[in-house]
Amino acid sequence: MSDPIKILVTKADIAENVAKGYPLTCATCIHFYTAKANGKDSCGKAECGGPIVGRDYPDYKGQIPRSKFNAICLMCGTNKIAYHVAVAGKEQRFALCEEHKDTFTGIVLNPAFGVPQNPPIIIPLIG
Repeated sequence: MSDPIKILVTKADIAENVAKGYPLTCATCIHFYTAKANGKDSCGKAECGGPIVGRDYPDYKGQIPRSKFNAICLMCGTNKIAYHVAVAGKEQRFALCEEHKDTFTGIVLNPAFGVPQNPPIIIPLIG
C-alpha cells in the first residue's frame, strides 16, 4: 500500500488557480490538488460541483468553512459581496461580488457533468 500524497496548498497556489478562473472552492479543495499532483486538470468529481451544475460542492474539503460560502465571493474571495447565489433544493448559499455577478451567464457545460437540474438563482443583496 502506497502512502497518500502529502499536499501543502499555499496562498500562491490558490491565487494562481483563481486567476485561471477556478472558483475559490476548487482552488482551496484538497481533491483539486490531489488530482493535479496526479497530472489531471481538475478533480473530475462529477458528483461534486457548484451552482452551475445545480449542486453545492458536496465533496468540498478545504480551508473555507461552509458557513463562509455566503460571505465571500465564490470567484475571488472578496468580502464585498453584492449577490447571493441559490440552488433550488439546496440550503447552502454562495456569494458573488459586483465584478463576478455574471459568472453563470452564457456558460456551456462539459457534458460529463450533466445538465443542471437546479440552475443557479442570482439574488441581489439590498444595501
